[in-house]
Amino acid sequence: MTQVTFIINGRLSNCRKISARILAVTVEETKTSVLLTKSSLDAIDMAEQAIMDGANYVIAVGGDGMVNEVVNGYMRVPEELRCKVALGVYSAGKGNDYVKSLGTSGALNALFQLIRDDSTKAVDVGLVTCVGLDGKELKRYFINIMDVGLAGFVVQNIDLRGTFINGFLTYQKAILQTFFTYKHIEVRLESEEFTWEGPILSLILGKGRFFGSGMCIAPHAKLDDGKLGLVLIGNVSLWDYFRNLGKIKKGKPLDHPEVSYRIIGDCKITPINGECPIDMDGEFVGYAPLMVKVIPGVVRFLAS
Repeated sequence: MTQVTFIINGRLSNCRKISARILAVTVEETKTSVLLTKSSLDAIDMAEQAIMDGANYVIAVGGDGMVNEVVNGYMRVPEELRCKVALGVYSAGKGNDYVKSLGTSGALNALFQLIRDDSTKAVDVGLVTCVGLDGKELKRYFINIMDVGLAGFVVQNIDLRGTFINGFLTYQKAILQTFFTYKHIEVRLESEEFTWEGPILSLILGKGRFFGSGMCIAPHAKLDDGKLGLVLIGNVSLWDYFRNLGKIKKGKPLDHPEVSYRIIGDCKITPINGECPIDMDGEFVGYAPLMVKVIPGVVRFLAS
């Protein structure tokens, strides 16, 4: 019998209703179980244990942060076990960006149809080695986007869990609040394909194309090419940022002297001056200096 485990972000206000909705769906020859997280990072352990206990599919219920945790739990499992397991996303968070690149709706009925068809897609992950919040070396995987600069300070200093109309406006409000105190930090980026040094508003490394609840920030990024979609935003003003929001949402590359797009492989980012917090799939995880290694095709996701 096919075993499907849903891991729900327990901080969601409607998590109990979501749980009941999932368990109400009857699928022949399928055993469905539901787990609710109680605190941050719980989903990492839960995903690992679910796979070790025989789950065939593990579904992250929440936003991109939950997807990140489930992926990190998946990557803890020995390869000979995890290669038999697929992950999925039931979108229920504020920032549901990864499913947009994955090409799925993130809806419950669509997920069960993908499970019936065993329809999956092999995607890459990025492995980041950086300084963790405790000051020690941290290794953590990202599935969508990792960046330093403005977004790093946003996730470090602003509580994005509150309600402000919708996810997109919540994120824009947080950016606006941070922008007035943010000072462009200088970093050095080193990769085989490209080396650069200077002040940044933001330096983004994408496997997915979207972040910030719907902004197509890295239109050239691909989930399965073994590379990173680099977006380098240098000395850009608040006016320029908001003036170009419409283009960013539509995935149009910006024609700006301080903005560039490249495809690169493994890389290293070193801060030259000041603190450099890291935003990883919408979560504050630590600080640069950091190294990123792309691991091609290592995760199977439910997708058509």
